[in-house]
This record gives sequence, structure tokens and C-alpha cells, in this order.
Amino acid sequence: LPPGENSKSLKTAEGVYRQMLAARIERGDMLLALGGGVMTDLGAFIAATYKRGIDFLLASTTLLGCVDAAVGGKAAVNLGTAKNQVGYFTQPRMVLLDLQALATLPKSQRVEGLAEAYKTGLVADPALAALVERTLNDLLGGDLLGLAEVVRRAARAKAGVVGEDFREGGRRAILNLGHTYGHALEGWHNYRLGHGQAVAAGMMVAAAISAKRGLLAAQDAERIKQASRVLLPRRMAWAPVDEAWEIMLNDKKNQGGRVRFVLLEGVGRPAVVSDVTPAELSVALDQVRG
Repeated sequence: LPPGENSKSLKTAEGVYRQMLAARIERGDMLLALGGGVMTDLGAFIAATYKRGIDFLLASTTLLGCVDAAVGGKAAVNLGTAKNQVGYFTQPRMVLLDLQALATLPKSQRVEGLAEAYKTGLVADPALAALVERTLNDLLGGDLLGLAEVVRRAARAKAGVVGEDFREGGRRAILNLGHTYGHALEGWHNYRLGHGQAVAAGMMVAAAISAKRGLLAAQDAERIKQASRVLLPRRMAWAPVDEAWEIMLNDKKNQGGRVRFVLLEGVGRPAVVSDVTPAELSVALDQVRG
């Protein structure tokens, strides 16, 4: 399948279902999803729904997949600009993280994965966040042993959170740091902006709101801003508040019609809130774009 979020759709899933039917795939068979986050998300979704569910394996070959997408038991496809709106919580028989494949990735793919790994560190493993900040240039340059350590720590940290709250009824929501505005930005760009880059931008916004509220120390917010900025394109259009807010109103994480953000009271101390206003978002965007 072609790479990119546009492949993660009901239309693509239908095409695969039809091929599976033509090949006489049965409920006792097993599906292997081999590739990056789009492929493992889509493969898990197809396996969970085909003939009411068949067994599947996920073999992740990208940094983003290894640190985030393939870990955690979520399967979903997008609906237009709204990410992951149709999905399922499901568990594969096995997840394989192919560290040798990381040596084949271009820098753009390393950026994607490091953004998600940094996010996981900020909410669940301060030592991981510090490692990414301290060695970011080496990691972006392709330090394979360093990347392997980031994968080990990020997968372990995420699995720990997921193990406490598999269906995201509470604590698991902290893993959405940077994803509220980030998903809106990604959809606003029609998925031409990478997921990791969108999350990096979203983390900058969340840190700015946290600091403005007095939750996060200014030096911590600035450190997050500087590390995240390294992961962004040199020139990037930021989704305007009104357009971003319209997309965020359809975010699957919302409750009671209110947009939920993950903020920080410190590194490793996330807080999920539902009272961020468009005015606050506007102020944060002014700060991070400067």
C-alpha cells in the first residue's frame, strides 16, 4: 500500500477485505502487518473486523511504529481530516520491533519517531525525555545504538501506561500530549505534514498553555519548545485557531462536547483538562510561532 495517512481509510480497508475474501482467508488464518505506523494501524483494524476478528502479528519497521504506533493495542482508520475516528481496542498475538530496519530510515522518519518518544518521556519517563534532549542531534544523525535505547525505553514506558488502562478510561489519556492541536494541524495539512512533526508542534502549544497557567516552570516550557522546534520543518504553516478548533471539536478524546488537552505540571507530571479556551490557544500559538 502507498505510505502515508491517506492509506489509513475505510476505502483502503475495503480493498484489502475484498482481496482477503478472494484469497479465501478464514477466521483461523493470521494476518501479518509489516511496515510503519500506518500499516500496523490499518492491519490491526482489518484483522479486528474481518469476519469478526482474526489473529494478527505486527512487525514494525519504522521508529514511529516501534516507539508508539505498534505498541498499545489500538487499531483505527481516519475519516477525512478527523484522525482515528473508526477503530477498535485489540491485542495482537505478537509485536516485533525490527531495530535493524531503523538503519535504513531517512532522517525524516527518525524525526517522526523521536517526537513520539519525547512525548512519552515527558508524560511517563523523565529519564527518556532527558535522553532525547541530550542526544537529539546524534539520534537524528542515525546513532543506531542510541535509537535502540530510545525504542526500548519508550516501548516499555508506553506499555506500562497501557497496562494500567487498556481502553483509555483514565490514565492512558496522558499519552495524548501534543495530539489535540497536533491532530488538528495534521488534518489541516491534509496529512502532508508528518504525524511526528504535528505532535512536536502540539507539544509546544501544550507547554506554552501549561506555562501560561503557572503549571509548568518557564525553563521547562522553553526546553520543550527548543527540543520540539528542532523536529519541525524550517517553514511550517500553523492552523489558525478557528479552523483548528473546528477540527478539534470532532476529536475522539473529547467528553461532553468539550475539547480535552493534556498539559504538564512538570516533566513526568501530566494533567488532562477540558477547559482550554480558543483564546488560550491563540495566545499559545502566538508564543510558539515567534
